[in-house]
Amino acid sequence: MKKPTSSLRLYDFRLLNSPFYAARRLWRRSALLGSLFLLLAMSAGLSVQAQSSTAYFNQATRLFNGKKFFEAAQCYEKYLAFGNTVRPHAMPFAVQKSGKSTIDPRHEATYKLAECYRFTNDFVQAEKWYKKSMEQHGQPYPLARLWYAMSLRANEKYDTAITVLGDFQMNYGKLDAYSYLASRELDNLRFIQDQLTPGKRAAFFVNRQQVNDSISGFGLRPIGADSLLFTSTEVSTFTTGKARKPKTTEQFHNQLFLSTGSDTSLAQINKFSFPPAEAGINQGQLSLSKDKMTAYFTRWSSDPAAPQAMIYKSRWSDTGWSKPKALGNSINQPGSNNKQPFITDDGHFIVFASDRKGGSGGYDLWVASIDSAGAVGKARNLGGAINTIGDEVSPYYHSVAGTLVFASNGLVGMGGFDIYGAKGSLLLNDWTRPVNPGSELNSSKDDMYYVSRDPENLWNEGWISSDRSSECCLALYSTRQNNRQHISGQVVDCGNQAPLANTSVTVSDKRHPGNNKTVTTDENGRYVFEASNLSYYELLTTREKYEPKTGSYQVRIDTGDDSVENAIICLVMKRDSVTSLDQLHEELRRLSKSSELSRFAFGKSDLKRGAYGNFDSLVHIMNKYPTARIQVLGFTDGKGSEEFNLRLAQARVDICIAYLVKQGIGRDRLVGKAMGECCPIEPETINGKDNPKGRARNRRVEYKLLEEDGLFEIKQ
Repeated sequence: MKKPTSSLRLYDFRLLNSPFYAARRLWRRSALLGSLFLLLAMSAGLSVQAQSSTAYFNQATRLFNGKKFFEAAQCYEKYLAFGNTVRPHAMPFAVQKSGKSTIDPRHEATYKLAECYRFTNDFVQAEKWYKKSMEQHGQPYPLARLWYAMSLRANEKYDTAITVLGDFQMNYGKLDAYSYLASRELDNLRFIQDQLTPGKRAAFFVNRQQVNDSISGFGLRPIGADSLLFTSTEVSTFTTGKARKPKTTEQFHNQLFLSTGSDTSLAQINKFSFPPAEAGINQGQLSLSKDKMTAYFTRWSSDPAAPQAMIYKSRWSDTGWSKPKALGNSINQPGSNNKQPFITDDGHFIVFASDRKGGSGGYDLWVASIDSAGAVGKARNLGGAINTIGDEVSPYYHSVAGTLVFASNGLVGMGGFDIYGAKGSLLLNDWTRPVNPGSELNSSKDDMYYVSRDPENLWNEGWISSDRSSECCLALYSTRQNNRQHISGQVVDCGNQAPLANTSVTVSDKRHPGNNKTVTTDENGRYVFEASNLSYYELLTTREKYEPKTGSYQVRIDTGDDSVENAIICLVMKRDSVTSLDQLHEELRRLSKSSELSRFAFGKSDLKRGAYGNFDSLVHIMNKYPTARIQVLGFTDGKGSEEFNLRLAQARVDICIAYLVKQGIGRDRLVGKAMGECCPIEPETINGKDNPKGRARNRRVEYKLLEEDGLFEIKQ
């Protein structure tokens, strides 16, 4: 099957985020006035009706060709209300038979009216008018069935959409871009059915965030602990004309707005203190450099016929933001639209969307390096693993997760633009296959501009822009992954490593204060708790006659659910709790025997993580008996020369003593001695063959009580 080329790209205001939604609000405000005008015109007589009908049709055609779809829709609706007074003529959008066949202008007006609503993402009205177009005699517009099915999908009528797409494929009879689009739309519907399987747990919770009385916010970027920057519409009103007949006009353009306060809601909204753009120019979608001193953002024209977008930058100084300057031709390639810059956390790369030549289809994602002086290098395409014949927009890179997040309408998903993530490196341009995180993060409408609110876990909490609750317009939504963490561990006595039952473990969520819970260890000293959306947490472990212990932990989540096993927690017995003389003699007896402190890899002197529990036990004992002196003995296996093994054994002794000193044990209480390859505890050969396990046990450090010190008092 032949795939569509970039020439199939449909004009979509959303690709540049021009203020089409503001125009729609203006249209709704004037609906009553328009209805009154329509009634007056209809009562004016047949002659006036014919003139008005022709004028509306011709004006609608001019507006449609100029891509002013809101205004064109009004004129088409008024024309269809008046009736047909326009002569039939040849139609470029219709399929016609050979000869002198003509198409009823009402058919054209109906189809183009549906197109107007589709291009402005009003799928409720688009569904209505595509259906009317399909029902007209002769059905001159076969693509109406395809667009009708896609409108049904956008309106969550999935079963009907599948049936209509099947009819389209059966009757269309071509292998071209539109048949490919129908196949991909069926894939989307199958994906949707899987995501919405009854009983299946939704992957995300999504909540709409109102921006005062506006619904037009999009492209949010956190710029600090309690500051959010987003793009929205500003309305300017001015009066023209003569004094007796003044004319009030409203202009709409996008600007940047700043919200300060809690990072979970939009509050204290103010216009961002940024240099204003000239009339008819929008600006938004801002990203800051690592030092927050340079702003990269998009400027684009309000003219839908020529909505060229370019990326600019401005520098902060004591006098405010400098006059914006467009980046060079490597970013703003002449004749192309370039938008939605994202600067990586390290400040080394700028990722952006562009419809320039050399891409895979419509808008592709591109990347360029930024050097220490702020100079931007040559842009390169992120390649076929990311880009499709459709549009890829709104890039965001989560550095800890090593994942590029973007929106695409060219991959299988819930429909329209969906949000995807692909692991990889901007430096190496090496990417895994993009993954759709699923519902409710994505919907059957357009979902874009994902940013994470969690520096450790990409999908844990974030923001998106979506039109899922609107006929036309992007709004801001907060998101939270529906994940669970199953966290477990064990609590033991630092001295004898015995499990401690009935120990209280309190879990404190550091990102969400007040979200705490307490569990108790079982007979094996084990604890288990479940949490959701956890990234940083603290465990407070308490037990009678033991010193309380606090530890900080971190969770990193790649999937919705995860299991985490914490390191063993050992508690130190309170010094005034050791009163038994028998207990004293038992501990001294154990100390007089050699006890292993750590093992080592071949030829290495680095401490292994599993040895830290042994060190904690020894520190506990030496704190309890402050006059005790301990001998630290280092051993190697039999490989290597005697001289080499003695040096290696000494290095192992030194690192163990250094760690104990770091834990507060006096250096004068520690006596080190390198033993080398002497005194193996297991044979290193068996029946003439090498015994690696035996050698591994012989590479060790041991400790024991210096006998000449004899007994000593317990520290009180």
